[in-house]
Amino acid sequence: MMVDTLKKKLHDWFQHSKLQGLYLVGSRSLHEDNAFSDFDLLGLSKDRLTFESISILRQKIKEDLKDIIPTDKIGFRIRTIKELPLFQSKLKSWGYDLLFSKHIYGIELNSLLSNTNSTGFEQQFVFNNMIELLWFNQLCLNNNADQRFRNYTCAKSILNVLSFILYHNEIFIPTTKERISFIELNTNLIANLPITVENLHEAFHARNYPDIYKPQIDFDKMRHDLIKEAYFKFQPEFERIKGDFTTHDYWNYNSPSLNSLNFICDNTDRKIIDSKYVYYNWRVVLIELLIKLDSVRLNNPDSMLSATNELINLLVKKEFLNIDELTDETTLSLLLKLENLRLKDSEFGRDSSRKIK
Repeated sequence: MMVDTLKKKLHDWFQHSKLQGLYLVGSRSLHEDNAFSDFDLLGLSKDRLTFESISILRQKIKEDLKDIIPTDKIGFRIRTIKELPLFQSKLKSWGYDLLFSKHIYGIELNSLLSNTNSTGFEQQFVFNNMIELLWFNQLCLNNNADQRFRNYTCAKSILNVLSFILYHNEIFIPTTKERISFIELNTNLIANLPITVENLHEAFHARNYPDIYKPQIDFDKMRHDLIKEAYFKFQPEFERIKGDFTTHDYWNYNSPSLNSLNFICDNTDRKIIDSKYVYYNWRVVLIELLIKLDSVRLNNPDSMLSATNELINLLVKKEFLNIDELTDETTLSLLLKLENLRLKDSEFGRDSSRKIK
């Protein structure tokens, strides 16, 4: 059993880590893992650690596990006990319950967290998640990965949107298989969206069995259309709660490296409505720009490099991102420059061990 192996390998590491707990989280804790799944580990600390301390712990854990797990498959993040409820709420919006994590060492999470079903739903998470998903898709789908990985990425994104749809309707179901079964009985939840129950079953198989499953549909286009139409369907609710949006989010909109909303709108055909809701409007602009960029990638790939350059110049102050137009930049290299800048300015981003290559 993987947990027993991790206990054996990480005993000394945990004893010297000063952490309060260590857990296996994500798809492997639910037995929904596949050939592309990472080993996601969560460390629990009493107080916030410095990024340097986190980096040292991360490098050591990878070193101790390198004989059994490829280092690029190991994800490790740390949250304090105080941050745990908010982290649980955030994961819940992605369809995951921390109480399903596998305990390795330290405090049992059920002594710190209430049952997920009693946790409230916060629709603003859905907006942030859709931005995060669109951006992650740009990074993954503009690389040179084979079609098998691309199908997997798109299928996983489709199933992520399914989680958002349920969460938006204040429904939490802990596993993908159960979520699809629920939709079979409640097809009204996907009415007027470009997805069917049969599509969801295909996406489930493409995500869970990427080595052997050969889809007959274009998951990439389906993913794009579903994200776009789900966003438009959620928009009235986002508008109603626009006062709830704050600076604390995936993109760190107060970053000194980013252009102001006024600058962005002045350089596009958008007009600012209700300027006091700057953080909500920032999100609207960003997600619609990302949907547009995603559409360019699908429908006019020859224009993708110039479209990416335009997006970056729109979002980022010139002095913060060096783009040499005389060199042979690729779309992916430009996107990664923006990603590295985003992570540098994002407190929680720097605590994430996710790397896109």
